[in-house]
Amino acid sequence: MQQTSNTQKMVSTKKMQFSATLEALADHCESLDISPLFVADCGSHAWGFASDTSDWDVKFVYVHTDKDKYLSLREPMQHTSFKDVDLNVEYFGADVKKFLNLLLKGNANVYEQVESKYFTPLMGDSARSLRSFTVDVLAENLDKVMAHYYGLSVSTYKERIRNVGEVTMKKWFYVVRPLMCVEHIFLYNRLPPLDFKVLLNTMTDSTYAIPNEVTDVMYQLLAEKRVGDITKTGDKDMVPVDAWVQERHTHWKEYLSDNKNGILLEKVLTNPEEFDIVYRDLLNGTFHYD
Repeated sequence: MQQTSNTQKMVSTKKMQFSATLEALADHCESLDISPLFVADCGSHAWGFASDTSDWDVKFVYVHTDKDKYLSLREPMQHTSFKDVDLNVEYFGADVKKFLNLLLKGNANVYEQVESKYFTPLMGDSARSLRSFTVDVLAENLDKVMAHYYGLSVSTYKERIRNVGEVTMKKWFYVVRPLMCVEHIFLYNRLPPLDFKVLLNTMTDSTYAIPNEVTDVMYQLLAEKRVGDITKTGDKDMVPVDAWVQERHTHWKEYLSDNKNGILLEKVLTNPEEFDIVYRDLLNGTFHYD
């Protein structure tokens, strides 16, 4: 009972912290004459391994209040970013056109924005409709989402693990999580859960078994990361994890190279003409999607 009470308090505290980020965002958007469609955390808080000291990685999508800017030969501001040191928040905003172009390419970042447990619609039905539309588009582009997660895992491994001195726990999460997303998409033919523990559970419960020495270490790191922002892996044997990561990188590189078309699904929503209609409706505040 005590553990449940503590968990509820922690969840409540995090919600209050996230709510505080919205006030600073409102001031920033007002100064730039932009209106946010939605806002969400897309970092460790959304992935389920944040500690008390973890920062917030807030993403938002906006439209320019002055719609005439979209009729100019000069492209309106496509992104904006700022930090709030007092709140421990990094903000990054993208114009709705940029968001839709990323969605058309099957970029997993847009999925993580709309599926975040901190997703907050700020333009009512238009924002909720964009969320549903985004998920449906990516569900018919699993091949592209797979390739994006694979590339993310590989690039992070090269930059933060290989030939690096002392590797932190956080870096391993940023390599293993997207790689497990690839595995999940292939196994279940659907988009992966964002929460790392839920994702890890789906992999250990499947017919495809990740080696126990890999999952055991990741469960231990997850528990320690949640308790405190521990940066070192300590006495954990990361050799099996490293070996598994390299083996799967090689496997998926060959698979994606041999299967250029990836998971073949009918593309109903994924076409520029459909996106043009969505784009115009979002600018007009009339977008509705069931």
